[in-house]
Amino acid sequence: MNSYNGREGTPLFIKRLSAEHIEQVAAIEKANFSEPWSENSLRLLCSGEYPSFIICSETGEVFGYVGTARVLDELQILNAAVRADKRRLGYGRALMLAVDGYAKENGIISSSLEVRASNIAAISLYESCGYKKTGIRKGFYRYPAEDAAIMVKSF
Repeated sequence: MNSYNGREGTPLFIKRLSAEHIEQVAAIEKANFSEPWSENSLRLLCSGEYPSFIICSETGEVFGYVGTARVLDELQILNAAVRADKRRLGYGRALMLAVDGYAKENGIISSSLEVRASNIAAISLYESCGYKKTGIRKGFYRYPAEDAAIMVKSF
């Protein structure tokens, strides 16, 4: 578990997602996505195979999360979000740094993700973290229909 002081001066912690966080992560997921993962689907991110992370306060209040899956030496970011009231405070970047740390410590050679082509804020964050647009997945999202930008980072 990594800790640091957030921009608000509050001690924050980045740790692995566990079952106790699922309800809060599900609420963030529901507030951010038109097709949110169910609590049961989110529970899969708690298995030992998935290096998924949350960022939270001392009291365990979850501010954001990133869910990932590893396939051999590659990492796929499956979903990521920060609570609306905690955006633009560095929490998304801190989560991406946690993913980078895991990747570097575990022989990962690349990380990839899909993001709505219109989500300029997220694309900007990912680019600032070293991800590059490598393609488009036509019609990837359904509600509303939209293409996804494919982004990849090599380590």
